[in-house]
Amino acid sequence: MHQAQHNPHHANNQDFWGQVYSYLFHHPPRTVIRFYAPYHPQFEGAVKSTGLNVGQLSDWRFPPDVFKRGLHVQQFSDGSWAAHIDKIHPEISLIGHLREDAPQVYKALTTGAGALLSKALGGSSVAGAVAGWIIGAFTQGDGK
Repeated sequence: MHQAQHNPHHANNQDFWGQVYSYLFHHPPRTVIRFYAPYHPQFEGAVKSTGLNVGQLSDWRFPPDVFKRGLHVQQFSDGSWAAHIDKIHPEISLIGHLREDAPQVYKALTTGAGALLSKALGGSSVAGAVAGWIIGAFTQGDGK
């Protein structure tokens, strides 16, 4: 028999995740806070997502805000959560998100793309990888 999930909202913790967002909104993007939450973020609209592995059990994202940013939360095995606001929500622009919020991934992708393109055009994959790395290095965001 399937049991319906209970939404634990009540007057004392209404809109908890909105409060997390509000707190982080007044800090630089990618500021990370770690805490224990009174209920799961899916009760306020977060959807399961992916993120760089930092030892978390799962990643959850809220829809993008009017500034194209997004609250990204990670669940850990000790019951704690970590949260930050991405500069660019991946639903707005995956490339922009990687460039600004995961520059190490962006640089690796541009390096690989440069190598593949150079090889496909009959050139050296090493030269293409170097060109891709340079493009990635000069076009990546600051990761802050």
